[in-house]
Amino acid sequence: MKKAGTCRFSLNRQGYLQSITVQRALETRGATVGDTGYATFAADVALDLSTLTEGFTAYFASSAADDKVMMTKAGDEKIAAGEGLFIQGIGAFTITETREATADVDNYLVGGDGVENGVAKEPGVDKYVLGVDGESVSFFLINEKPATVAIDKAYLQVPSSTVPGARLNIVFGGETTGISSMKSSENGADSYFNLSGQRVAAPQKGLYIVNGKKVIIK
Repeated sequence: MKKAGTCRFSLNRQGYLQSITVQRALETRGATVGDTGYATFAADVALDLSTLTEGFTAYFASSAADDKVMMTKAGDEKIAAGEGLFIQGIGAFTITETREATADVDNYLVGGDGVENGVAKEPGVDKYVLGVDGESVSFFLINEKPATVAIDKAYLQVPSSTVPGARLNIVFGGETTGISSMKSSENGADSYFNLSGQRVAAPQKGLYIVNGKKVIIK
């Protein structure tokens, strides 16, 4: 979806046409949030969050310490391309691009780049991908097996916890939700992702991405 573009005309002193500048239309990005009510999102263009579809709420992962990540509700910020968002709602939503100056936000959500196995474990940093475990939503820790994060999704990147074995709790406005973290499957085990780039802990019948390849479970 796009908004209409604009044309600008420049005349010289005699009133003759000197130049025409055509500005491309603003892009609109969007995705669909499933029945779980939560999803991550990112875009390859700067976004005006005031244009988020009514009925949806966007959050930044604004701080992270040991076993807690604080989610701060976004307002009318204009954010740079690649900033990750945590979206709450159900159904399809859109956000429109902006050309205005973007805000420098505190955010531990990073936009994916779609590179196969492009998000890997590294020293001093814990990385998590949002996935579905049965009927619940959790952030899954990336261990030895790298993950593929779609370009319209985001992953959580926080300093490694100083609390051994601690589970990451997601806190909204001072209240801990039922969303938490889980260890990924054993080293070397395959990771399953749905076509939206979300990790699936217990895949049922359907089409999935495994190690960058499409796999059908019957």
